[in-house]
Amino acid sequence: MEEKINIAKLLKDKPEKTILYDTMRDINVSLYVVEKRNGETNIFCDGMEKFKGCSFVYSDTGADSIFRKGMQLLKPSKEMQDWEKFSWKRGDVLISDCGFVCIFKEWASDDYTKFNGCYFDGMPNAETAKYSKLDNNTAYGYIREIENRCGGKLNLETLEIEKQNEFKDGDIVTQGVLKGVNVCIIKNCIDKFDNKYNYYARYNTQDKEINYDDWSHFSPFAKFATDSEKQQLFDALAKEGKHW
Repeated sequence: MEEKINIAKLLKDKPEKTILYDTMRDINVSLYVVEKRNGETNIFCDGMEKFKGCSFVYSDTGADSIFRKGMQLLKPSKEMQDWEKFSWKRGDVLISDCGFVCIFKEWASDDYTKFNGCYFDGMPNAETAKYSKLDNNTAYGYIREIENRCGGKLNLETLEIEKQNEFKDGDIVTQGVLKGVNVCIIKNCIDKFDNKYNYYARYNTQDKEINYDDWSHFSPFAKFATDSEKQQLFDALAKEGKHW
């Protein structure tokens, strides 16, 4: 008996009208909705072509909704029946049988046998059958390599490299944090890749607290302080008998 994959979880966020394949009837069906009814989660699909107007209901594992312990009828397509590969999402790191590595961008064919990859070994119309998903640790290393080569952070949603501001000694920088905003006087960069900087002083606008001579990680959203933000820092320093 093949492993029962909860494909309902894979399909619940897929768009309506995603094309799937019914192996028993040898037909394509169109995803309508994944929904829980009478205590059971089912996958509802609409028929296509000569079966247009018909409805087909499958269990959360893709079996018939009545014979829920039966064989899996629902597959991604007739040509590509691997649900694990169907679950690939934008930003996943894949490796081919030959060791080529790329980042999954999008499906390039309606039957999911081709996809578009990007970065280094990425190419259009790559063959799904020749690729598998890398484990998280190896994938992280690959992404770090991309970021090192390209000089920025890889946004896994847009798949674009986001350049980060570079700050120098004496720059006054702000970034939002969980509690308020930190206003920092930069001393020097200690890790360019991770955007870590030593600072002379850091003032939190909510806690009204100042820390001195430490380091902080700055997100890609860190920016140069406005005049009013600088003044808040200067006023806080003055209360402690310090100035900049």
